[in-house]
Amino acid sequence: MDFLVEHSHEYLAGFGLTIVLAITVIASASIVALLVAFARASPITPLRVSCNGYVKTFRNIPELAILLILASGAPKVGFITSYFWFAVVAFTLYHSAFIAEILRSGFRSVPRGQIEASRALGVRYTRTLTSIVLPVTLRTTLPALTNQAIAIVKGTALASAVGVSDLTHVADTIAVTESEPFIAFGIAAVAYLLLTIPLGILVRRQEHRLEHV
Repeated sequence: MDFLVEHSHEYLAGFGLTIVLAITVIASASIVALLVAFARASPITPLRVSCNGYVKTFRNIPELAILLILASGAPKVGFITSYFWFAVVAFTLYHSAFIAEILRSGFRSVPRGQIEASRALGVRYTRTLTSIVLPVTLRTTLPALTNQAIAIVKGTALASAVGVSDLTHVADTIAVTESEPFIAFGIAAVAYLLLTIPLGILVRRQEHRLEHV
């Protein structure tokens, strides 16, 4: 207990930064993935092909590799920002590809008759996607999207590799300083559980509500 009290301010700072990083990545990756998923369903072939290439590329490159490429390569071509934002961009590229694939599978669950009826009524393509396809997709893909959000929360730990002072980086620093890696990382592990378990519970409740709508 004394160990935790002594380093509480460091853990709280790291915990807070982890939350900010996770929320930022979840939001940005969701927006990018939505645009990519809509483009992949587009009748415009070049747009569809390029977005398919985007998904295949970033799904098959390790998350850490993307981060290290950005953090080490971008400054050499004149793009300089904080490592926090390098982490946001890297994680967004990686996770948006997975979310886009989840949304694509959700699009396929939409009854074809609804889409054809919309077209027959002269509803615009974008309106069909946002008013008919997207609501059904979000309902059917909610569990998978939740798992991806949890993966993002856990994946933020990789930001410590470039010096972002998140929860893992804080735990690593304290472990070296105090020579107590088990305790230092054990506290960090509990903190991650406090983030991921409530998220899973919240979404399961939402799923239960949707089943009774």
